[in-house]
Amino acid sequence: PKGYVAQKAQAGQLGQVMYSISYRDEIYLLDRKRPINVDGFRIPTPEDDNSDDVERMLADNAEVWERANILPTEHLQDGDKTKDAVNYGMPRWLDMLSRRQQLVHGLCVQAFRELVNEDDANGVLKGVRKAALCYVAFGFDKMLIRNNLLSRWDAGKNIVASTFDSHNFGMKWSYAEMPVCHTGGGLKWAIGGVDKCLTDIIGMIGHTPDRTGQMEMEDSNLAPIASSTQVITGPAQFIVEIDDASIDCIVFDPPYHNNVNYAELSDFFYVWLKRTAGYVYPEYFTEHLSDKTNEAIASPARFRRQAAEAKAANRKSKASASKLATADYLDKMREIFDECRRVIKPAEDGGIMTVMFTHKDLSAWDALITALIESGFNITRVWPIKTEAESSLHIRDKAAARSTMLIVCRPRAQGIENIPPRPWHEVEAEIRGAVQADIPTLSGYNFKPVDIYNAAYGPALRVISENWGARRITPHPDRIHDDDPFRVTPTDALEVTRREVTRWRAEQISNEWANAHPDPVTAWYILTQDGTGATVIPFDEANLFAKAVGMDMEQSSAQRVYIKRSGRITLVSAKQRLARGDIGEDKATDTVLDRVHTAIALTERAGNSENGEQWLAWRGIDTDEPAFKGTLESLLTVLKPGHDDHEWGNALYRKLYGEEHQPPTNTQATLL
Repeated sequence: PKGYVAQKAQAGQLGQVMYSISYRDEIYLLDRKRPINVDGFRIPTPEDDNSDDVERMLADNAEVWERANILPTEHLQDGDKTKDAVNYGMPRWLDMLSRRQQLVHGLCVQAFRELVNEDDANGVLKGVRKAALCYVAFGFDKMLIRNNLLSRWDAGKNIVASTFDSHNFGMKWSYAEMPVCHTGGGLKWAIGGVDKCLTDIIGMIGHTPDRTGQMEMEDSNLAPIASSTQVITGPAQFIVEIDDASIDCIVFDPPYHNNVNYAELSDFFYVWLKRTAGYVYPEYFTEHLSDKTNEAIASPARFRRQAAEAKAANRKSKASASKLATADYLDKMREIFDECRRVIKPAEDGGIMTVMFTHKDLSAWDALITALIESGFNITRVWPIKTEAESSLHIRDKAAARSTMLIVCRPRAQGIENIPPRPWHEVEAEIRGAVQADIPTLSGYNFKPVDIYNAAYGPALRVISENWGARRITPHPDRIHDDDPFRVTPTDALEVTRREVTRWRAEQISNEWANAHPDPVTAWYILTQDGTGATVIPFDEANLFAKAVGMDMEQSSAQRVYIKRSGRITLVSAKQRLARGDIGEDKATDTVLDRVHTAIALTERAGNSENGEQWLAWRGIDTDEPAFKGTLESLLTVLKPGHDDHEWGNALYRKLYGEEHQPPTNTQATLL
């Protein structure tokens, strides 16, 4: 039953069993000078079970370790990402480790402390020696994220994958352990990785180690080959070390709204680092856990109580935790961009800032762009730069951009209070013209459709930033700004952009289909599939496409082609619609998509195209009319091979038109 496993886990009754051991053998072949590595697996034997020894050693060390605070007994704070771990019986950071892992990591911390004490006793705990110990602590952390209850086995690479291959503490129903001391692995591998990173960084800042590989500063073993680099750490909204109007260029990678809860995730490392690196640099580890209050992210967990109190005081209150978190994010980002505006040179002197941002939530874009504009920046361009692998767990099968958006900004000479207000209909027309003029340029780049939509935001955001304070003559039709329904926001500019790109994109897919003016539901289904390349899409993103084609997401004919769950929608295939009873031989067809989907579903159910063709003839549907044929062609153009409807849609197309469907040869459709 739902919640049963979690209930048992919270009661400490969730057990573990070893079911496989991975090994690597070195095999020598007669025709090779060096051995080759052969990976394999074997079934555990009774001799592999050392749990009795583990419990005995933990008991022997318990009293000493408790006095020395060796193991992290801190409780997880209530957060957006920690709730899964707590739900499955991990209320303390220590609970993320098996008993064997608790033992080996405790022994590592104990050994680290002994190294520090030995250096201190010998009077050498200073300078480079302290730094070296700190890097050893980093190596220990690198091993930790591959040796806990949330680390998994990567079957593709035959290695233990990091706990944070996704940005959360999601439960792993099978986990992998890494031995701390074994040839080529464990601590040796982890510290070796830190060594490589450190060597690369030293090279980046203009130094090369001497031939002996020693890097002691006092022995002059570092040869400077470039000017020094100044590194300043501290709150981004208060940088006293930098003078006004002194910086040529700012390259800024801000927190992405609610994408990653950095501080929550950092606690995984912090509780161990303060027991290792904190033993060397105690001044940096005075806090119980990492600072969540001052972090510039949108974390609803931090505002749940405040939202609940507002609801209790006023039942009509719209102060949800998400809205309060976004408002807090906006305030913090505005403070940070204010400081950027202070230190950057004027635009006429070449001052420029690029802000990296990728998010599918409209409220995230709205908050970031608002903060930029109100801090005194004009947006001049948006460029998508490919940064995500197609197989990334973060984007696979999702409507996620494969690119990071680089928002190019220039400092504005006057404040927003000096921008003369213009009526929204004039600004809207200017945005339409700017997007239309920009589309030919964007179409020449190798962008995915989802990234073309995002790149087209550039001219729209430029116009909105130059006309900040524009007002509507009538209230916003969706009443999304109840505090001020006449206010114009960056989201308004994004909606106009989506309409213009959608119109252009429809012509790229099939000019004949676009000119047939398909009904809104059909147009929405195909353009959403095309524009996102996914079947699971954030509701806000899907709603943007709906507004672009004039469709109401709540109308009955629309609700039959998608399923909504937890702020996301799933586009339903013809096969799924037939199984759900939404379409069939005797069902009414309100849209062209209904007719096309029914024919495809009947073709698949029968295993041939006869049923689909017969049903079309029986219903008297003209398959040569542009609306029907164009919809079938467009659907096959945007669907990926392997989709439920792709194979049988092609079979139906061959039966009706005597040939294999070929996507249009225009550049953008070919890129699909």
